[in-house]
Amino acid sequence: MATRYLGPVIIIRRTAGGSYVVAEMDGSVFQNKIAQFRVVPFEQRKAIELPEDIHDLIDLSAEALNELMKDEETDMYIGRDFQFDRVHLSNEEGEDVPSDNESEADLPASDDSDEELPTSNDRYRRKLRGSARATED
Repeated sequence: MATRYLGPVIIIRRTAGGSYVVAEMDGSVFQNKIAQFRVVPFEQRKAIELPEDIHDLIDLSAEALNELMKDEETDMYIGRDFQFDRVHLSNEEGEDVPSDNESEADLPASDDSDEELPTSNDRYRRKLRGSARATED
């Protein structure tokens, strides 16, 4: 879903989890639900004519709309967690503890080497050493 203003939309239904099924003004229904905090109330300045039966406006059947409502709210990512990819836990005996859903042998080899990358402190120290040498000359 784009994180920008998409213009006025028509709220079709509100789900049990609080998100909305919305349609554009031309009747095309969004594929995904929209979170409640992303919907901004619209100040109506003139009357907008909408049909009594919402299915006359939208290009989605009642069955397809019910299927969209039944979809689970949470989308779980089951891939690698790149934030903790290089964290290795060990138990009391000093052996590595495999992760819950896959062992390290199942993971693809990382292209990154285990060499320590220079940090901003290292760069700062080199810069200070360089400036100290320049003042000594």
